[in-house]
Amino acid sequence: MTLLPPTDGLTATTTPAASPTPATRGGPGTAARGRRRWMPRPTVTMAASATVLAVLAIAALFPGLVAPGDPLAIDPSASFQAPSLAHPFGTDESGRDILTRVVHGAGPSLLIGVSATAIGVGLALVFGLLAGLGPRWLDFGTTRLLEVLFAFPGLLFALLFIVVYGPGIVTSTIAVGLSTAPGYARIIRSQVLVARRSPYLEAATVLGRGRAWRITRHLLPNVAATLFVLVTLGIGQSIVWASSLSYLGLGAAPPTAEWGAMLSAGRTYITSFWWMTFFPGLFIVISAVATTLLGRSIQARSRRS
Repeated sequence: MTLLPPTDGLTATTTPAASPTPATRGGPGTAARGRRRWMPRPTVTMAASATVLAVLAIAALFPGLVAPGDPLAIDPSASFQAPSLAHPFGTDESGRDILTRVVHGAGPSLLIGVSATAIGVGLALVFGLLAGLGPRWLDFGTTRLLEVLFAFPGLLFALLFIVVYGPGIVTSTIAVGLSTAPGYARIIRSQVLVARRSPYLEAATVLGRGRAWRITRHLLPNVAATLFVLVTLGIGQSIVWASSLSYLGLGAAPPTAEWGAMLSAGRTYITSFWWMTFFPGLFIVISAVATTLLGRSIQARSRRS
């Protein structure tokens, strides 16, 4: 028999068990489930696009592992050979292996696309922040300037820039970056205006937080998702535009192992030796489609979440 302590005539009360707090309810797995809810599983399209881009990145960073040959080595006796086991993508007019040149051309082509996108998004971020956070007169002037620049077709603006400063890889990269900046800036400005009117940013202003603190702690993190989508979409567009400029002889010049330059060199023989332009063009399309699909998928998932 268990003896109970005396109650001195008072009715014993039972203290209910404390209910688990939100932080402890459900155990350690709850936090992980919350994180998984904010980081949804990738779709098949996202996984396939990321895999293709990973393979292209490996080819760009370590071309010797995929194709150990010399992309500039010529062999006149093996010129214009059709795709075969010895040369899966065939050879060009100088007997150079096209597979080797395509693999080694991934580095310059992707570098041009990434660099041009970085230039365009960087300038767009500056103009977007000036227009979205500045006074009304600065917003008006910046917006009108962006509209004037946006009125020019992007490729035409790049051509005008190259006419002034001369052809070359560096010039074409800067030209593509400048031509894409106005469109990106308009998107970033709209996102900044939305975040500027948000309650949390107004609360930070009431609490006396400085402008730099509000921008770095509240504004930029909320614009980061849009920037990531712009980068993934912009890389594919920049690769296509840079390859178009090289095809016109305004970018990388032959015999450089770059996809656009390979297209330019093979257009003379396109009716007789189709593989000289087919495979470089195929990889331009693959890289552009993969980056575009990845960006569109991320954009769609972020809207649903």
